[in-house]
Amino acid sequence: MRILVLLIAARLAVSAADEGIGLPSLAGLSPSLRAQVEPALKAHRLEDAETTLIEAAGKEPGNTQILKLLGGIFFLDGKYLNCSVALARADKVQPLDNRSRFLLAMAFNSLERADWARPELEKLAKADPQNPEYGYWLARLDFAAQNYTAAADKLAEVVRASPGFVRAWEALALSNEALGRTVEAQKSFLEAVKRNREQKTQSPWPLVDFGTMLLKSGNAIEAEVYLREALRYQPGFAQVHFRLGVALEQQGRDVEAIAAYQEAAQLDANYAEPLAGLVKLYTRQGQRPEAQKASAEFEARQSRSKPAPAMQ
Repeated sequence: MRILVLLIAARLAVSAADEGIGLPSLAGLSPSLRAQVEPALKAHRLEDAETTLIEAAGKEPGNTQILKLLGGIFFLDGKYLNCSVALARADKVQPLDNRSRFLLAMAFNSLERADWARPELEKLAKADPQNPEYGYWLARLDFAAQNYTAAADKLAEVVRASPGFVRAWEALALSNEALGRTVEAQKSFLEAVKRNREQKTQSPWPLVDFGTMLLKSGNAIEAEVYLREALRYQPGFAQVHFRLGVALEQQGRDVEAIAAYQEAAQLDANYAEPLAGLVKLYTRQGQRPEAQKASAEFEARQSRSKPAPAMQ
């Protein structure tokens, strides 16, 4: 269960970036300021744009357009605390528009401050109850807090109102799985997979999460089908190659499983789990040197993932 929670929590910030969050319009900037900022943004020189806008905000502290644009750039640059400060300052001068308030909520969420994100999302849901994103993200906060019943209830409302909302179906499936409602989870996953196939751009995630649930229930053959479909959408997804290796291993197809684990390990130099799979299979096949080499690499990757000890 803890792995499931961490998987969703780790994806929150990433998914936020996929919500269509972009920069506010540059139209409200003075011609001279726009002439400085626009080329930097087009060249993806985010720090140059930030420096220019910080200086401009110092000269015009009440200019909310500058602050909102600065907050958007900070978000794209992964500087979520700076983003939240800029947008909170703008909100004090003039209440934020919905797009900027949503960005503020996502920044708070990325800072793992659900207690700050939730009130912003609740304001948005009250202001625009027809927008399914707000109920969806409130449910995601419930899920991260392990309040799965509340999450499932909110998500059920979201998909009733917006049946084409793929991520909501997937999150509903995960919530039902966490509650032990296996049948309901499978139905929601199948709906997510179906709706995902209808999208212009397909995401691998509904297939990954459904395949993972199937693996946990011992349905490796069925899991393999969905995991291979996920790889069609994103061939270089290391986690999917690893899970495919697990599915193949469960079917006794060790040679193919080794190849999948090797691919996962090569795609992500910090991903330790595929090495653990290789150690087990190499040992099973009596390939002692390969097992030792994989074990050493597993230890190296695990040590790299651990935080450095604090200085005394």
